[in-house]
Amino acid sequence: MEIWKNPRNSIVCLSMPEEEKKSGVGFLHQMSVRETFRLHTHSFFEFFYVLKGKATHDINGQTMLLNQGTMVLIRPRDVHQYSFLNDYDMELLSIGIDNALITQACEYMGISVDELEKPKLPLQVVFEGRAHWDMVDKLFAIKKKGCGETRRIYFKSILPDLLYKIIHTEERQEKTLPVWLSELVKEMSRPQNYLEGLSRMLQLSEVSQEHLNREFKRYFEMTPTEFINMKRVNHGAALLLEKNSNILDVCYSCGFNNLSYFYKVFEKVYHCTPKQFQNEHSASI
Repeated sequence: MEIWKNPRNSIVCLSMPEEEKKSGVGFLHQMSVRETFRLHTHSFFEFFYVLKGKATHDINGQTMLLNQGTMVLIRPRDVHQYSFLNDYDMELLSIGIDNALITQACEYMGISVDELEKPKLPLQVVFEGRAHWDMVDKLFAIKKKGCGETRRIYFKSILPDLLYKIIHTEERQEKTLPVWLSELVKEMSRPQNYLEGLSRMLQLSEVSQEHLNREFKRYFEMTPTEFINMKRVNHGAALLLEKNSNILDVCYSCGFNNLSYFYKVFEKVYHCTPKQFQNEHSASI
């Protein structure tokens, strides 16, 4: 991607590389949130598709959840970035689309581009089961077409179907996080908060534990305690790699009061005991 920066707000603006302008269709395969761009916008439309995993999508001042099979149509005016959701990661495809191709497809379908531009948040849809794998095959075929006219012709053949699905499907699943929950997750990613635990989360949330449990299950498919424990064991794993670290001391340092419980949570996340983790990884640093 070609990049320029807006010095007033440090938002990166991406433009389509010269070689991909021949077809008007870009293709980018990113294996991790780490490979994605920070807060940015585009000079073109973009379909992105989550191949696997989970992450959060900060878009136009709001936060949405992304899961396997999520497709989102990003407009040129949208400002967005991706963030890790706890210890999860995601793999995604990004398909850049020349604005003229979107206009032509909308004219063919008898709809206005305004239908895509009006909503505050971009349209998104989730594909599951066989529909997910069909979409994966359809999108990876773009890469096989090279960067010229062959790619352009192929993409023009599938674009109306993609637009129809994202505009009219009944499978749309938009999970926009409430502002209070989005801010809570950010605060609970700070060591001084997750080490203090559930009592600190309740204090910051200013809601009942019942309500907190319900919202975490609804949006993250985990409990608040599971969220906190994952943060704590990741913190503990880092401590285990420090020279001469003692497992019992690490247990207490990362917020656990019971060694057997620390072992249980650690093994669930890392699939080995703290001692095994320490022996295996200390030798490699």
